Amino acid sequence: MMAVPFGALELRVPKWSFFAIKDSIMSYLKELVERVVRDLSMGTEEKPTITYSHPNSEGYVEILLRDESGMTVGFGVDPLESEVEILYEMAYRIPTVYVELYSVGLPLVPGTERPAAPRIKEESVLWVDPSESGTWSCLVGEYGKIPGERVPISRGQ
Repeated sequence: MMAVPFGALELRVPKWSFFAIKDSIMSYLKELVERVVRDLSMGTEEKPTITYSHPNSEGYVEILLRDESGMTVGFGVDPLESEVEILYEMAYRIPTVYVELYSVGLPLVPGTERPAAPRIKEESVLWVDPSESGTWSCLVGEYGKIPGERVPISRGQ
């Protein structure tokens, strides 16, 4: 057994179990990041190198995005939050990182030069047209896809 600090919790788990849980959390976060990056890749060929830290003393995982010159920008997420909250945070932060690394705001609202903005609606995270008259929206991870085509994601698999 080993004591593992995870935010305000201290988990006592077998060593093998800790590594399995950690790997599962990291795989889950990578899947969510890929949904956002996939949407952003529809408007640019640039794709940063993405790395993940171990959870810090408060339980947050740092997600670091690095361009080809070595410039790195990152942010932290709490993997114990709900999937919607984590995905929203990523959809809010990662486009900002693209602006800093590549000077491009993505994803664009179709037919405009306006970057879309993430919003939570019920149990989903959407890209929406931020203008008051905007009527366009799509699920994060489905930008530019054929309607009805979905990207499956499940926590911890």
